[in-house]
Amino acid sequence: MHIELDAWEQNSQLRPKASRHKGGGQFQVAESLAMDPSLYEPVAESTINIRSAVSEYCNIASTLAKLESPDRPDHRLARAIVSSLNDGFYVSPLAVTVKSHKAPGKVGVRCIHRGLSPCWSGLSRWVVFILTPLINGIQWLAPDSHTVAERLRNCEVLSSDKLATLDLKDFFLSGDPHDVAAGVGALVDSICRSVFMRAVYFLLDNQYVITSTLPHLYKCVKGSGIGHRHIRGHM
Repeated sequence: MHIELDAWEQNSQLRPKASRHKGGGQFQVAESLAMDPSLYEPVAESTINIRSAVSEYCNIASTLAKLESPDRPDHRLARAIVSSLNDGFYVSPLAVTVKSHKAPGKVGVRCIHRGLSPCWSGLSRWVVFILTPLINGIQWLAPDSHTVAERLRNCEVLSSDKLATLDLKDFFLSGDPHDVAAGVGALVDSICRSVFMRAVYFLLDNQYVITSTLPHLYKCVKGSGIGHRHIRGHM
């Protein structure tokens, strides 16, 4: 799969411009806390080998095209995956929200590592396509809170039963990219397992975040941002 790397790298849309907040130190404190050094590593943008990443992305797309028939590759699949390079960013801006449903005195600023039109979304869609039927077959997993509520209404609850809860943010930002790729790869058919694990690792290893108050660019080194397409109830 060929793409003009020089032209692609010069595209000004690749790196979104984070708006500068005027909320004073509160925003900077919130962003500093969100960029936990155990989850995000500060990096100099000049050290990111984006050309190498794009080359690997195109190689994965080419491998997928040849998966079912090496002699007759599915070029439509490869083109669909690679086309997202022209529409998205390789850096995601950190979102700043306010959780207004909290009790008085508990309302505060919250930062979210979202996936704002990532340029790797073509590969994310393929990962979701492969995982969706597998995930749907696991009865104790629910895709959303509405499904959980419906299932609980139909349960017979005994006085001795216990309910445990987990904070979603700790679930998403957890796991080394190699470990996550191996874990979800074990669910996939052996025919595509190798390239599937390669795709998952690529998506997790190429997550960069820009903030509105901090000087650095950050690389996510654990898990994935909660707003990325491949994460929504899949990995």
